[in-house]
Amino acid sequence: MSTTTTTTLTLPSYASDEVREIGIEDCKAAADTLAEAFFKDDVAFYFLDTPDNGGKTREELYPLHREILEYIVAAHCFNGLVLSIGENHEGVALWMPPGQNMDDWFTIFRSGMWRLWYKLTKEGKRRYFDEFMEILHRTKESVMGAQDSDTW
Repeated sequence: MSTTTTTTLTLPSYASDEVREIGIEDCKAAADTLAEAFFKDDVAFYFLDTPDNGGKTREELYPLHREILEYIVAAHCFNGLVLSIGENHEGVALWMPPGQNMDDWFTIFRSGMWRLWYKLTKEGKRRYFDEFMEILHRTKESVMGAQDSDTW
């Protein structure tokens, strides 16, 4: 006579394909996912792949690339919405609601983004702080027009 034992495995809710909101405690894990996803993206490396970076490769620049994304995720945790799917944050989405942004001084300080002033090269700082953020705002305004203040 043989007996069969059945074990029921209960997975935590985040182990499913359920989209969930995450907070600052998951910031590093979400940044890891984004850093890997955008490793080959030229825009993501625009602040790092500069003529004054000492000839560093993307692999050498990866830790700072990941750190930048951690600050961006943190800023969205504080002022916006960060969504994730999968146990290990296999998918991450960052949303900024109407009337919010990530480049005010308070958010730059809270998120740690201020550290980039000391970590980016001179050209990287110019690109990030003076050029890129301004282009993002102008492009959204241009595309959305009168609806800009009501969009995410």
